[in-house]
Amino acid sequence: MQSEIVIYALIGVLILSALSIMFGRELRALIMFLIRSVIGALGIFAVDFLLSPLGFAVGINLFTAAVTGILGIPGFVMLYAIAWILR
Repeated sequence: MQSEIVIYALIGVLILSALSIMFGRELRALIMFLIRSVIGALGIFAVDFLLSPLGFAVGINLFTAAVTGILGIPGFVMLYAIAWILR
């Protein structure tokens, strides 16, 4: 079972490598956007977990993930500032 996962992971890495060679910077920008979006969604989840007892939460959806993916930490802070203002 473990060897199958390793083989699939290696195939995925090879495919991503081939795509990055073919498309260059555009693929890199897309991958970085996706990584930042996932990290932002995890950050929102963690902060919401801590602040939800106080009734202060942003929520995770495509819009909030896209905002954190595009703007990064300033977008993350902006989402909570807007939530605080609208509260």
